[in-house]
Amino acid sequence: MGTERKNFVESSGKVSDGYSIVNKYDVLTVEWSGSGLTEERIVLAFQALDELIPQLGIYSRILSKLRNDFFEAIYSDEMTGEAFRENGNLKEFIQRLPYFSLFQRKNIKQEEVLDGVKQQLEIVKERLFNKHATLEEKEKLIKEYEEELETIKSQVEDLNDTIFNKDEQIEKMLYERSTEQRLAKEKQHQLECDVTELQINLDDCKSEIKQLSAYKKGYDDLQNAFLDKEYAFRPSSKQTIPVESTRYSNLVSDIEAGQKLENQMLSVLNVAMEEYEKFLEEHETELEEKKIIEDMTDAELDLQNMEIDDADQELQLVQDRFKSTVNEMGTELELLKQHRAMLLEQLQKLEDSKTPQINEKSKTSTPANRQDSRLAAGLIEDEPEQPMDDPFIPQERVFSKYAAMLYTSNNNGKSYDEFKEAKYCSSCGEKTVICPHKLSGSEKIYILPINCSHLKITRPVVKINKEFARKFNKPITPAKSLTPVMNETFDDDDEDDDNDEEDMMSEDDVDTLSGTVGGGSRSELTPVLGGVELYMTHSAQLLFEDFAERTDIERVIPRKMSLEKTVSIIEQFLGYLVWQDEYGPDDFYFSILDILYQYMEERYLVSDIKFMATYDFLSSVIHYSSTSKMLQLFGHVLCGNLDAVCLRYILLLNDFIHSVDWQQVNDFRAFISVIYPFLGEDEVENLQMSYTSFSENHISCRHVTDFMIHLILKYREPRFLENENQLVAFQSQESNQLNEKEYKEAMDNLVPLCNEKLRERLYCEAEKAMAADGVDNAVSIMRLAHILLYC
Repeated sequence: MGTERKNFVESSGKVSDGYSIVNKYDVLTVEWSGSGLTEERIVLAFQALDELIPQLGIYSRILSKLRNDFFEAIYSDEMTGEAFRENGNLKEFIQRLPYFSLFQRKNIKQEEVLDGVKQQLEIVKERLFNKHATLEEKEKLIKEYEEELETIKSQVEDLNDTIFNKDEQIEKMLYERSTEQRLAKEKQHQLECDVTELQINLDDCKSEIKQLSAYKKGYDDLQNAFLDKEYAFRPSSKQTIPVESTRYSNLVSDIEAGQKLENQMLSVLNVAMEEYEKFLEEHETELEEKKIIEDMTDAELDLQNMEIDDADQELQLVQDRFKSTVNEMGTELELLKQHRAMLLEQLQKLEDSKTPQINEKSKTSTPANRQDSRLAAGLIEDEPEQPMDDPFIPQERVFSKYAAMLYTSNNNGKSYDEFKEAKYCSSCGEKTVICPHKLSGSEKIYILPINCSHLKITRPVVKINKEFARKFNKPITPAKSLTPVMNETFDDDDEDDDNDEEDMMSEDDVDTLSGTVGGGSRSELTPVLGGVELYMTHSAQLLFEDFAERTDIERVIPRKMSLEKTVSIIEQFLGYLVWQDEYGPDDFYFSILDILYQYMEERYLVSDIKFMATYDFLSSVIHYSSTSKMLQLFGHVLCGNLDAVCLRYILLLNDFIHSVDWQQVNDFRAFISVIYPFLGEDEVENLQMSYTSFSENHISCRHVTDFMIHLILKYREPRFLENENQLVAFQSQESNQLNEKEYKEAMDNLVPLCNEKLRERLYCEAEKAMAADGVDNAVSIMRLAHILLYC
């Protein structure tokens, strides 16, 4: 700036020489115009202003201020150093930088930075491209790994299924092995006992033979001396009598072992049912804990749905396993029953086939002659040591299939006549010639008539011993199967050594065996429900009669269910019943008992298990009915004393009861005033006093619910009585019943806004229940009063 100022001053000093300031400024401007607006040109402009201002007169002051303002606007506060040579001397000075110079420097610097950033950006792009290529390779590798992982997972699932199947096979084989080992041990023990018994019998026989052999020779010689020679040397046709006692004992032992094994299988089946029911209760509790809350997020809702799906899958798995297990046990039980039936048949045949030989000497009645008859048998016959030698007296168990009737013909079979020695046998019930009851010895000779050409032999009709068969195959009536079975054992006492060879089965043995095979002694009392009133015409026996009509299954070893489990099943069944009202089929309607059996079939999956579980459930309901009003009501509904609507009504009423905050006994008065607005002051007072007496001056939801059930059982529920009075006007005959047309007319008039589907379902259910009492196409007004109340 100093140089330009100097040049400008020197040039301006020559104005008098003919050069003006304007011309000099133009010349200098032309010199510096090649490089545009620069710092030197600005300095030159300010030098021009400095020269011109003093010469402007009155404008000098204002222009001087403008010059200063321009200077401040153009030059910044930043300083810079300048140097130039003048006359060979270096001069340095400091001056302020203009804003456009700073701007230019800043632009240059930013361009340099921008170039560096661009270079770095290119490097980053190159690196990013490389990273992207690497990422694609890694993603491809991850995809391959995921495919391999899915393959491995499928292999793991297949292997887990294989392991699970193998485990089931192992468990089944272990169970079969344990069963076979147990049966083998029992059979081994039985055979050892048989061997021991046979050895003892053999030793006894040998000692007896040794003792009697000394007398036999003399007895035979003495007997032959009194016979004709022709008869004496006739070959003996005595037949040995097999000893049947061992076989009989074996059959009885086999029946006992089969019965015990069958009872064990039933006990195992009961355990399986217990475990399955325990899982169902746990599953129900788990689902009850899953509640949808308003402020739940989508993630929490999805997680809860996944947990519910997992629980359902686990339930399906347990149901399939339970179904497979009970089917296998059912097959085993069926085989055991068939085996026991076969043994019983063999035992019956053995009883029918016992026909011991009787010596001819046995016709005499003196004890000495009986002893001679035994000696005559000697080594050949094993006579049973009984008080009477001939067990086949009239009215004894007989084996008529061994009897025969003879007819003779003397005209080549054109006609037949009865054999002259045919006599009536009271045991066989017909005329017979050959009969075990009339054989007096080991042989018998019959003389045929003259000119006899043909001989016809007929056998009498076999008389089945129905009393014996009934004792072995006596069905277990429902009335006798209410209490747990107390299994009896066989009477194998052999205290009487004199009767070791006893072949006949005594009456006590038959009764003992019948008690074992039939399932043991049972209570003969009729099952009774609590809270029985005069209007209740049906007893709990009806439930078991209905059970016996539905199935032939005999519940030999029933389960004793706890009160909590019984109540839980009732709660679930009531939920199923209400669900059926809303979503059940519209074409078919069933009674409450039919719906109960349907629910049990859906719960236990297998038909036989359904009946077993229902039997246990009904027994528990009856057993606990004296301790719970709800169980009393449920039992009487099942029996048909009350309509099934009572269960629905008490559920609805219970919702109202639990919505009240019970504090004092007087709260009950306000409650009944709301639900029974048609009652008068005296009637409300009577109900209040009844409740106070019933609850012993206590108040709670449980007490109120029990009292309402108490009113239903006593048939003192005010709405029931009110509805009955209203329905009486719609009956066409004084039968205390309404048909379907009258029922619809009554419902249209009394409750016109009732759900028509529900109304029809409830009527059909009541009609099914009335059909069991022999009433067709009509329902009692009492039941319809229940329906009217619920609708």
